[in-house]
Amino acid sequence: MKGAEAGLLGSWRRDPSDAWSLREFGDVSLRFESDGSLLYTIRLPNKEQTMRLTYTVADGWLTTNQPSAPREHRVEFFFTSDGRLGLKNPPPAPTTFYVRV
Repeated sequence: MKGAEAGLLGSWRRDPSDAWSLREFGDVSLRFESDGSLLYTIRLPNKEQTMRLTYTVADGWLTTNQPSAPREHRVEFFFTSDGRLGLKNPPPAPTTFYVRV
């Protein structure tokens, strides 16, 4: 497993200081597993909605897919000096940040 992929492993939650992303996407958490599976959970006021995805990593790009409705989504990612995960949204949207939990 390469360094960037290994750095993704585990649980991440939307950075609480990322007001734009919280407003646009909600309270989201990501759980990356070593087998290439990804749990994407959205916390709503009265429930949680979880989607089971797959992911791959190559050259700083994260590619996800939902097997129940196949369609790849590709986003550039990076880690900040303070350990946050950044996902670069298509312009003009700002980068979305996650913190490790």
